Parts: sequence; C-alpha cells; structure tokens
Amino acid sequence: MNFSQKLKEFLSSEKSFAVVYSSLSASRIVTEKTSRLVVLDSSFNPPHLGHWSLAEKALKFNYSTNSDPQIAQVDAIDLDVPIEPSKNVVGDKNSASALLLLLSVKNADKANLTPAPFEHRLEMMYLMAQKWHQVTKGDVSIGITSHAKFVDKLVAILEQLPHPAKLTFAVGYDTLVRILDQKYYLPDRLLDSLCEFMNTSDIFCLTRADDPDSSVQQLQFVDDLGRGHFAHIPKSWALSIHILNVPGLKISLVSSSQIRRDYAEGRNSEKDSILAEVDNYILKNKLYTE
Repeated sequence: MNFSQKLKEFLSSEKSFAVVYSSLSASRIVTEKTSRLVVLDSSFNPPHLGHWSLAEKALKFNYSTNSDPQIAQVDAIDLDVPIEPSKNVVGDKNSASALLLLLSVKNADKANLTPAPFEHRLEMMYLMAQKWHQVTKGDVSIGITSHAKFVDKLVAILEQLPHPAKLTFAVGYDTLVRILDQKYYLPDRLLDSLCEFMNTSDIFCLTRADDPDSSVQQLQFVDDLGRGHFAHIPKSWALSIHILNVPGLKISLVSSSQIRRDYAEGRNSEKDSILAEVDNYILKNKLYTE
C-alpha cells in the first residue's frame, strides 16, 4: 500500500488526525459493537514485537478489576495461534475491542536517530496491522496525528468516532511517567491539562522488565499515586491507570534504537524482535543503513 499520497494530503491539510488504513473500511476504526479502542501510539521506527506484546496485553487485560496492580506470569508470543482480544470490557457481552496504531508526526520529547521516513514507517505499520488482523481476527486501524500531547490526541480521535467507545492508551512505564510529568504542560497546571484526559480515557501500562527490583518500584509508583503521595496528581487518577507486571517478559525491553543500530552494523540480533515481513521490508528498502 502506498502511503506517500495520504501522508502528503494530511501534512498539507488542517486536520490533526486521520485514518489511513482500517481492516473495517477506508476510515472506520470502530463499529457499533466496539466498546474499547486501544490506542498504541509510537514512533514505530521500526514496528517491533515489543509493540505487538503491549497491544496484545492491553487487549487481553481484564479492565473490570480495578484495584491493586495485576501481576501475570510470562507467556510467549505465538504468531501462529490467534489471541483472544478482550470481550465484555464495558459490561456488554456482545461488545468487542479494537486496536489503533497511531503515528505522531510531532513528538514533544523524543528525538529519533536515523529515522525512516514517515511513509516507510506507515508501510511497516501496515505490515504489522495485516499480520495482527490475520492472527487475532481483531479490528485494527492506522492513524496519523499532528499532535504531540496525549490529551490533544484523545480529543482528535474522539471527534472522529462514529460510535462511543472507551479509549485506552497502551504505553510503556517511561511514557506513563512522562504523561504525569508537570514540565510537559507548563505554564498550565497538570490538573487543568490532564483532567479531561484522565476522566474520559484510561491508561494501560506494562512494567519494564529490567530486574525484579525495578518492577517493584514501577508498581509502587502507581500504588503511591493512589494513596495521594503526589500533591500535584489527584489520587483518583490511579483508578484510570492499569499497570501490568509480567515477570521475565524480555520482549518489553526491545529497543527501537538498538534495532536500528543492529541493521546499520549488519548484525542479526534484531531478527527475534521484529516480524519477518517487517525485516524483509527493511532489507529491501535498505533502511537504517547509515
């Protein structure tokens, strides 16, 4: 699929969000039965199995349990066995979840070294979306946005939904900390900036599996938030944050920058971290060679 024209049209328009692919139709990202839309927002430079794992865990998570952080045992990613995306996440037994892969053309914090052009990233996202739909049978779409902040992305996506759906942003722990960091909202207060976001959506977070002590500290952060230990963050926001610790899930440590370095240096260590279709695309188009 050629995304160059779609990207060019978006960048020259006044739109802040656009759907460039959907397994449903050209621009639909939810149906009347979709009760939860999981948004995976990343630079996808390139898309890798860490992204896949985060999306998978977010869709399989039991959101009806909203108390202590849930701890799961590690399980391998099997690309030949369909996963079962979460059902009945808002109380309707006929409801279902959908996945949105979101690429931001602006980023408030992270600079990308040796980045692939956006059209190449979209092509690789499309390969991942196709594989996702094939394996999970779940609805998946690709969106692009000019917004850098999550609160702005939320508003832009909600404006385009034809049917109400709960938005869940799937993030890593470092991104969770950035979302709640006052410095990204100055001169406004964090409370004023994030109030609508935290009241109308929620956050799913996978802990970073550096070591057991690190995982404990990450879980403690959300627990402390719920106990009101941060004066600038309402403790009620903890009810909208779902953090999952999967001991030994090394795929959560996959680094996009390391993958790019491996390609640049001709190493094969990245092969276990990305889909074969994405690997073939990178090699064919000679990405990350400089």
